[in-house]
Amino acid sequence: MEVEIETLGKAAHGSTPWEGENAIEKALTIYERLRRLPILERRSRHFPRGWVVLGRIEGGYEPMVVPRRCVMHVDIGFAPGVDPKEAERQVREAAEEALSVRVIDLWEGFEVDENSKVVRALAEAFERATGRRPEFSGMPSWTDASNLLRKGLTSVIFGAGRLSVAHSDREALPIPQLLEMTSILRELIDLWPET
Repeated sequence: MEVEIETLGKAAHGSTPWEGENAIEKALTIYERLRRLPILERRSRHFPRGWVVLGRIEGGYEPMVVPRRCVMHVDIGFAPGVDPKEAERQVREAAEEALSVRVIDLWEGFEVDENSKVVRALAEAFERATGRRPEFSGMPSWTDASNLLRKGLTSVIFGAGRLSVAHSDREALPIPQLLEMTSILRELIDLWPET
């Protein structure tokens, strides 16, 4: 869930902050409430915890002025099984004093049955290519699989690399992992008509 929250305060000279209302501080108070949302407590087999990431915040223009306006963008992750409407309700309640709350993106999480055709085929392809049994895990980030699922297509997230460095200045893919993934996908293509 991606949300933009705007707060409005009252500008004042920095040496008389008591005469103003700091919009950044208001936003940070809301952020702290978001970090305690009940939806974040929900767990599932492959989803150990929810999260809130304050990814961007803009406010103020000069250290000697109490900021009148602040906009923050947060990413909120929650486990499969959480109703997106309930997630939105909790966010809006936590940010009730905000000037505006705009939900930019909201998707329901999902889990794929490990006995589904595509999971079984990929697991077999993995074993054939690597000689190892696959380990199943969850993908805590949004992917295009959500779009496919909405169209009724069972989807599996599979790839090389580490999610923790994706979209960062450290993003990289070790060549051996790329080659191994290629071998696995080749096996999957060969297997697919048989399954």
